[in-house]
Amino acid sequence: YFMAKSDLKDMFLNFPIAKEHWTLLGFSHPVTGQYLVLPFYPFGLKNAPPDCQGFAEAVKNKIHEECVRRIHHQPSLPGLDEVPAGEPGLRAAVDEKAVASHVYIDDFQHLTQLLSQGEEVFAIGAKIYEILGLVEKIIKREGPARVMTLLGFVFDSTTHTLSVPPPKCAEMIALIEVVLAMGDVEGSVSFSIMAFGVELRTRRPFSRGNIVEASG
Repeated sequence: YFMAKSDLKDMFLNFPIAKEHWTLLGFSHPVTGQYLVLPFYPFGLKNAPPDCQGFAEAVKNKIHEECVRRIHHQPSLPGLDEVPAGEPGLRAAVDEKAVASHVYIDDFQHLTQLLSQGEEVFAIGAKIYEILGLVEKIIKREGPARVMTLLGFVFDSTTHTLSVPPPKCAEMIALIEVVLAMGDVEGSVSFSIMAFGVELRTRRPFSRGNIVEASG
């Protein structure tokens, strides 16, 4: 599979607060004493992440729905018929397993069997963002590619492995050593942490066999 990812800009700021409720999210400036209000979702608001996630899931579902329509040679959703088809694109897919999309808050990830299909999904997503008034961070768009770094891990779809880059590996080992040095970790948890640490120190790629060997 080819992997691709895109990122939306200032996701929380896409949720305006009704003016009559601005003061409920207000605060006094610690220096000037001036009372300030927030017209949009602020970072740190308890329900902001789940609300944003729910909205992002709806956006992702529309991207996927358009992909499925193209796979089955059905008419596009309103406003998306102008997005050109790839060559060979989604219409060349055998079934819906050719494409999958996932999202976390403002980070969208797409999987496609062909490079051209990934580029087509990018174009579909960009048009949906535009229709909804969302702004994509184009500079953070990556892929489609068979090897990609996500959340600090390197995913390789050609070897079916997950690995940790050396800097990230060193950071995780240091954290593990701090946790083990605390001395109050339960036995089973301690063993799991040590096994994970051994896996990191060897810097072998994570495969299903390696993980089973380390934890068993």
